[in-house]
Amino acid sequence: MGEDGPWLRLDANAGYINRAEIYRYIPDFEALRLILLEQPYPSQEWEALRSLRNRIRIPILLDESMQTGWDFQQLAKSPEGFVANLKVQICGGLYKASQLVAACERFQIPVMIGSQRESVIGNTASLHLASIITRLDYTCDQRYANAVPEDANVAADGPSLGAPNITVPTGKGLGITVEWKKSEKIALATHIIK
Repeated sequence: MGEDGPWLRLDANAGYINRAEIYRYIPDFEALRLILLEQPYPSQEWEALRSLRNRIRIPILLDESMQTGWDFQQLAKSPEGFVANLKVQICGGLYKASQLVAACERFQIPVMIGSQRESVIGNTASLHLASIITRLDYTCDQRYANAVPEDANVAADGPSLGAPNITVPTGKGLGITVEWKKSEKIALATHIIK
């Protein structure tokens, strides 16, 4: 907050189906001094995303539009004004996500590492992905850090995500210890959904 802020992010979750609907909100978005406008249109609406990008000074964070190599090809055609929000779990794992990171760095596309409602395992995978980025222009999304209830957490340890500086585990695999007996118990449990 203050003279240099607020630095808010607004996530539309692909909610603007009518392309022109968002245009009337541009002055309000700019008055709020948004740092990012996340995924205003559905994932494959590249023409609409580019048109909006050309009318607004706020970078557009691509989330649902940033899941595959094909998505990256669409972005690479005209990357100015976009930021790639990469999620390990959505991209298909660390290997595919790291390929997208490398491609973004090659084309000088800013990257943010996002998250879903993750366990310690998922958050640690995202932390490893963030650690390979040479220049991280935006803070990583921790809204859902460790969102899995403790009784469903199968990691015995893991990095603390509360501090501004986080140490990346260096052990085997992701560098965390999985409680396999607890994992088996959860996998075999019967859940009744009401």
